[in-house]
Amino acid sequence: MRVGRQELYYGSGRLVDARFGLNTRISFDGVKLIGRIGKFQAEAFATRPTLQRPGVFDDSPDSKKIFWGLYMSAPVNTTAVLDLYYLGYEAASQTFATGTAHYQSHTLGSRWAGKKRSFDYDEEINAQLGKFGDGDVRAWSVALLNGYTLEQRSGTPRISLRTDVTSGDNNAHDNHLGSFFPLYARGKYFGEADLNGPVNTIDVIPAVDLHIKRGVVIDLSYGAFWRESIHDGLYGFAGNLYKMGEPSRARMIGQQAEIDVNYSIAPHTLLRAVYQHFFAGEYLRQTAPGRDVNYTTVWCDYHF
Repeated sequence: MRVGRQELYYGSGRLVDARFGLNTRISFDGVKLIGRIGKFQAEAFATRPTLQRPGVFDDSPDSKKIFWGLYMSAPVNTTAVLDLYYLGYEAASQTFATGTAHYQSHTLGSRWAGKKRSFDYDEEINAQLGKFGDGDVRAWSVALLNGYTLEQRSGTPRISLRTDVTSGDNNAHDNHLGSFFPLYARGKYFGEADLNGPVNTIDVIPAVDLHIKRGVVIDLSYGAFWRESIHDGLYGFAGNLYKMGEPSRARMIGQQAEIDVNYSIAPHTLLRAVYQHFFAGEYLRQTAPGRDVNYTTVWCDYHF
């Protein structure tokens, strides 16, 4: 049993992550039970997220939100793992394009990940039910990530394709909320700039990772993003509403090119530089300002 303030991280961080790399990590106050259920390593928890206040040692639990669940993980063989989970979330007030109201969701999901020879994979599927105001929640998501490493080639390039589909709301005037809420998803979900998140989204992101020389890795990716429902809006990685949906009937959000250079300059020390360009799509151009974005960042990480 673990009682008190703690961080939570499960699976690939699609729904529960400490958000390493952002300015402030997420922490929770509560209790966690850790044990085994058959072949599964299991964790059951009941927590409240902490409020991020500007002072020192003054973060208190958020009395308006509660987060609980059961996450189980088991090796299927020497190269694959199966995760099964239930995640519950309740907020006194949550905002979607359809409005703001009391929100409670129950997310059921499974994840299948591993590597077989040169192939690697990480697949996940979710169903989300619950209550939003006087209506109900009917949402879903699918995430597919598959890669292949050319081990005999110079630079051992890894070619990958990532595809995510997260449902959006199809009718703002009925009693069903179709917007998938990503709970406590990892930051930098689709790239360093965090310009859009996994709500009401269809994305296709091919990428290539190159080991130029010892200690130097270059990641190249190019992604395209569409709205799953043209009646729902655009959201951030934390499920926060950026833009309403109805002013535009366009589906294309935009396209994104990114180059990520990682250089291990010494043991435990990583120098990282990223450049990203986002090309605004028709939906963004029809909902002003709708401009392209250039983003550059340089990191120096020391791990101990």
